[in-house]
Amino acid sequence: MPTEPTRIAIVEVPKSTGLRKSIAGSQEWPNGLKQIGGAIQFEIRNIDLRTKENWFRPMGDLSDYLQ
Repeated sequence: MPTEPTRIAIVEVPKSTGLRKSIAGSQEWPNGLKQIGGAIQFEIRNIDLRTKENWFRPMGDLSDYLQ
């Protein structure tokens, strides 16, 4: 990631939403950072942009969960 995450949220994707699961490939960022692949990633398919804001429930600062 180009910047370090600071916030965390719960995402509730509606049952009718299509998902695709795959394995992430390696990445090289312009700043020289290299990340190895292998992590599981999900793609949300057929998003209804009118309702997606209702999917997110803020939980606060990420640092509160990493102590």
